[in-house]
Amino acid sequence: MANLNFNHKIKKSWSKILHKNEKKEKNLLFHSLLSGDDITLDVCSFEEVLPYSLLSVPISAITSNDSVWIATSMLSRISDITDNLVVVEDEFPIGTVSPYEIMRGLRKNSSARYLQENVTRIMNVDFYIDSRNINLIDVLNRMNKTKNPFTIIENGKQNFSQFSIKQILEIGALCKTDVTVSMFPKKKIPTFRKEDKIRNVIELLSENNNKLHLT
Repeated sequence: MANLNFNHKIKKSWSKILHKNEKKEKNLLFHSLLSGDDITLDVCSFEEVLPYSLLSVPISAITSNDSVWIATSMLSRISDITDNLVVVEDEFPIGTVSPYEIMRGLRKNSSARYLQENVTRIMNVDFYIDSRNINLIDVLNRMNKTKNPFTIIENGKQNFSQFSIKQILEIGALCKTDVTVSMFPKKKIPTFRKEDKIRNVIELLSENNNKLHLT
């Protein structure tokens, strides 16, 4: 959960860059993997700019019969890969679970029984399933609007992969741009002390998707 602010910062920065480019002449060009041409972001699809390997990252799945404890344990082990688990039933996605859903549930019910509850009680049912040929700009704009930096890509029947805001870094590696580091916003990182109570830390983490540092 210490990495909760990663997605939020990248999403906010990317949104500002996109907004600036709407006002100026478009200067973001991507090398199409299909045609070999340089194309602008508004016509990029997943297949145009992402290598097949990045489009085929399997979803991190959890079943609808599993508990909040299992979801928490899984997320702690795969946090470097994704911040979202996909809840599946009969091999089809029915919801997603991230650290935000787990913390919201913990704030409402801080007893040990909470971890034994079914994961479907806290899962987010407001998620998207996209195809590989959807325009990338549409996905990015939707992520910014809904504040949900994650989508599921349907490769075929009962075959899904995941795409999160973290993979924007991979897209950036294929981009020809004059964007500079100074365009990314600076943000003061809140901190906590060893003597602070766990409840206070959870409250701080829940506010604006904060990332905390020990002082």
